[in-house]
Amino acid sequence: MVASPYLSFRRLQQAVYGTILSGWKALLVFVVLNMVFSLILIAGLGGVDTLWFLLWGAGYYFFNFVFFRWYFRRQPYLLTWKFFDTLLPAVKVLFVVMAGVTLLAYLPYFPLLFGGTSETLKRAITWFIGGFMGESNAYNFMISLIMLFISPIVFYRPLLAWVSSVIGRSGSFQNVFKHTGGYYKLFLKIAVFFYIIGGVLWGLDILISAHGILFAIGIAPLSVLFNLFLAKTYEILILD
Repeated sequence: MVASPYLSFRRLQQAVYGTILSGWKALLVFVVLNMVFSLILIAGLGGVDTLWFLLWGAGYYFFNFVFFRWYFRRQPYLLTWKFFDTLLPAVKVLFVVMAGVTLLAYLPYFPLLFGGTSETLKRAITWFIGGFMGESNAYNFMISLIMLFISPIVFYRPLLAWVSSVIGRSGSFQNVFKHTGGYYKLFLKIAVFFYIIGGVLWGLDILISAHGILFAIGIAPLSVLFNLFLAKTYEILILD
């Protein structure tokens, strides 16, 4: 059965707002913890180019696991064998996202892998790779926009399957896609909403030369808010 398209962005916003009003104390704790994680990653580790990032990633995975267990009142919040049931859906989500990013990043190289390409086309591709891709952020921006438009399929809906596994239910992508048919526009609106706010935070950080500190502080409540949107989406559309 495919869900009927009755959930609007406004209704989802109102549901999230109600949750914030009723549980703001606990949510504040999650925001502070998330801020610590963000500052450690950006100010402490200096990004993802270190082996310590793997340890950080494991800790952050536990953090989000606990968040959704708390939201859906599934105790114990951490010490449960259900944790291992979430690993396969998480790997699937990561694989789908990374495959999409990798495909887009190396797409211009594909014509060079096949024979019969004219010298003019080869020169054009070589110029594009060496100039447009290598010396500006324009191509990265294009990739981010493409990923934004496909995120309802390759990111948001798969994450709903992961949430399902966190609370001890089926982590099947097929089940989630069945219940969320017809909601591409809603999920795209959610993605655009967070994309714009995240972009503004990043731009402000660069503008005042905050070296990622402002972004780390701002992204903490934003990430928790995204988790709330995700949780409410699952609760309304899938949970029965």
